[in-house]
Amino acid sequence: MADHERLGRTLVRPSVLDDVAADVTDGMAYADAEAALAAHGIEDASAALSRLGYRVEWAGLDGGTVREQ
Repeated sequence: MADHERLGRTLVRPSVLDDVAADVTDGMAYADAEAALAAHGIEDASAALSRLGYRVEWAGLDGGTVREQ
């Protein structure tokens, strides 16, 4: 098992991904998901959400909703 996984330009420990997975849920606002990821030091929200099995359903330029893929 690798000590880290690359998400965008960030190396993340699997245990951190587990913690983030518990914080991100289907239907939450993208801004909230982005904040949860940032709280764990993950800056590339798109890469992290994709790795966790989510996509963003955009609603114009104001934001979006996190949905399971």
